[in-house]
Amino acid sequence: MIKNNSISPTQLFFILLLTQLGATFSSGYRSLMIITGNDGWWIILIAGLVKQMILFAMWYSIKKFPDLSGSEMLKKHFGAALGVVINWLYVLYFMMVIIYLLCSYSKIMNIWVFPQTPPWVLILLGVVIILYTARHNIQSHAYMHSFGFLFIFFVVAVLLVSLYVANIDYLFPLFHIKWTPLVRGIGTALFMMIGFETAFFYMRYVRPEKPKNVLIAVSAANIVSTILFLLIVLVSTLGYTVSEFGATPLPVNTLAKSFSFGILTRFDIVYLLPWTWIVLTAIMSYAFLLNRRISEGLGKMIPLTRIIWVTSFIIMVVAVLFSTITRVMMLQTALQYFFIINAVAIPVIALVIILFKRRLHRDV
Repeated sequence: MIKNNSISPTQLFFILLLTQLGATFSSGYRSLMIITGNDGWWIILIAGLVKQMILFAMWYSIKKFPDLSGSEMLKKHFGAALGVVINWLYVLYFMMVIIYLLCSYSKIMNIWVFPQTPPWVLILLGVVIILYTARHNIQSHAYMHSFGFLFIFFVVAVLLVSLYVANIDYLFPLFHIKWTPLVRGIGTALFMMIGFETAFFYMRYVRPEKPKNVLIAVSAANIVSTILFLLIVLVSTLGYTVSEFGATPLPVNTLAKSFSFGILTRFDIVYLLPWTWIVLTAIMSYAFLLNRRISEGLGKMIPLTRIIWVTSFIIMVVAVLFSTITRVMMLQTALQYFFIINAVAIPVIALVIILFKRRLHRDV
């Protein structure tokens, strides 16, 4: 493996953690709370366990073929024809995630900071960052995520301060949720943790001398991200009644805005500034994988820079068209189905195929 085209397990940890947090800060914790009420916090823990099992399936699948590229790995698992189809399915999925994150980011910034700014201006900012960062190698990519890790401490500080207004009574009654909303809640919580599926491709960039270290890094990112998701949901649960939560579009931001410390009258900005960087790192992460999936799918016949320009233009146009709240919700619904296929079904099926072949060879 080429040195500047590989990363350490620690760098993998930073990439996966920032990707998950950036995607989560723009998505589902409000939907989770509406479905599960005050039981959302422990459902996050169940979803974290489910996510760990999926990550193990990804790690085991990659461990069997550590030297293969992403597209070659898919062909090895699913066969040449189906492997090509699945590779392009990931291309579509990654593009949808980027568009969704850009639309969600512009919507939140419009509501909270720049109400007079056209959404396309904020979307253009994200596309410019894609153009600049997607062409760099994995090492440069990892350094940007490692730097972004520092911003997590600011977010955690805001969340902890928000617990100042916590009302412990809002946690009760416990475990009153019924089976149907429980299953829906676990699915929503798993979708809230979107970003972990990128491990299926990022793990292959780690130097393969000690495969167990890769699993440790992935598991550590899962544990830390699950704890942070739990903190976000707890802050929201303890700060609002169920009826208040349904009427509050940005719960954590609203709580942060209620605080002021001397000359710092907009405490919510302390949350939004690091939030912006973390969301943009998630967009960088998906854009990196998107363009390399396309490059490998085309047999590397087209220069990567040209692919980046074309995909960035497509993302810009589609994101602007979907920047209304109604269309963002439509995109989110479609993305949930693709998430089930790309983040859950494909890695699990790959593991089943490996175990089946292994059993078949033993019986022969």
